[in-house]
Amino acid sequence: LFLGSDDFFVTNSVMEDLGMMINAYPSAQVIYGDVLNVKLGRKTGGRYGGIFDERRILKTNICHQGIIYRKELFARRAYDTRFKYFADYEFNLRWMLNPTIERKYVPLLVSNFSDGGLSSTVPGDPVFLKEYALIVKNLVKVYFQLYPNRISFLTTFFHRINKLDGPKTSLSICRKDFVSFKGYAYTALFIALTRYLVGFYFLKKRINNEN
Repeated sequence: LFLGSDDFFVTNSVMEDLGMMINAYPSAQVIYGDVLNVKLGRKTGGRYGGIFDERRILKTNICHQGIIYRKELFARRAYDTRFKYFADYEFNLRWMLNPTIERKYVPLLVSNFSDGGLSSTVPGDPVFLKEYALIVKNLVKVYFQLYPNRISFLTTFFHRINKLDGPKTSLSICRKDFVSFKGYAYTALFIALTRYLVGFYFLKKRINNEN
């Protein structure tokens, strides 16, 4: 479990509670709970977390202050230090998008995650954002048939790519990389493009009204 210098466990019993979770779920390679953060939990009384799946992780990260990992995951491949701010996000994508890795969410409040660190103050990680599509699509090609909600997953993925890189990149991925499951991919791409264009239309309309 990783804590920043200004993060802290919410109670003195957290380590004991996590130990009980490890014993309760001995086959889990990742166990994660919730964190306290005023910004992230502004709608939930300061608490942030809940259950993540292969769709939710595409849009937002799990706070590493609430995750305990088995060391075997890092023995396979550790953090990619090319990502100065989002190395933990890239690592979490790798295990969350791999359905063969057993994970367990527990409704345990683990840590207080303090704002002010680089990862929460910089606008983004330019190297990670540049490689986001490549990271995800390489994992998807391997594990796609194991996902329970394939069209919904791809719709979420394409919508994120539309906002990061534009529809042209989404179309290219759909045609070149996802040819083996194009029936799902084209349906998801159509839904994502519709959402993107509708959102772009209303955003443009709002800007015009404000001006």
